[in-house]
Amino acid sequence: MRLAQRLTPGVKVPISERALILRVLRALRAQGRDLRASKGAARRYFIISSKGVVQRNVDPVALAQEMGLLESWEQLQRKG
Repeated sequence: MRLAQRLTPGVKVPISERALILRVLRALRAQGRDLRASKGAARRYFIISSKGVVQRNVDPVALAQEMGLLESWEQLQRKG
């Protein structure tokens, strides 16, 4: 039985930001791309390929939602 069928309707499963970033990494690597983060306090993410930087200032959470990597029964667990 799938997880979605076992959950109580309306209940969301918390997903950490790190877990979501790992999903994005796997999906991008399947396309021959990679997600990298800058060093320092203010992390900035960018997408690279073998030809160089593809996209700068990427929001990994928004990218995961665009790629359909966040299921309807999942909710991002923010720090704080």
